[in-house]
Amino acid sequence: GLIAQELFVALVVMAILTSAVSGPLIRWSMRRRQRLRLMSIMSPKHFQRNLSATTRFDAIRELTTLAARNSDLNGEHVEALAWEREQVAATGIGNGVALPHARVAGLAQSLVVVGVSDAGLDFDAPDGQLAHIVLLLLTPAESPTAQLDLSANIAELFREPGVLEHVMRARTYTEF
Repeated sequence: GLIAQELFVALVVMAILTSAVSGPLIRWSMRRRQRLRLMSIMSPKHFQRNLSATTRFDAIRELTTLAARNSDLNGEHVEALAWEREQVAATGIGNGVALPHARVAGLAQSLVVVGVSDAGLDFDAPDGQLAHIVLLLLTPAESPTAQLDLSANIAELFREPGVLEHVMRARTYTEF
């Protein structure tokens, strides 16, 4: 006797309706923004298998030079941006990976420059390991989520045990 029959029917209909519609609405809302993925922006022209660098500064210089040689970027400007960010906080993420990065004004689309160092480089990773894979992330300053998307995707990829060893065996971009 607390709820009238009309109110009870309305509550049941509303519960069924919201249950039926919520799944597709959630799927639609999650699909609206495609997250940037590493594999979608990698390029063979931005891959250096044998880094000659012995310091993180040298690695950033080597990778920004490669980026500038194969695009319309000003290498010195990008190097300064990446090094400035590196001095704020080291970009070693652990598991043998470093992610130096910079947001570049006017950059048309994100790019990743990959360097592999057999000897390893000290990027001050929290786990104390040397970085053997250095991924220089260059993202448009106008795209605030690009760097986060890429960083999250890379961390997810290299979190798996054995991935670093597999990647270190790669001798070419295709094998990488």
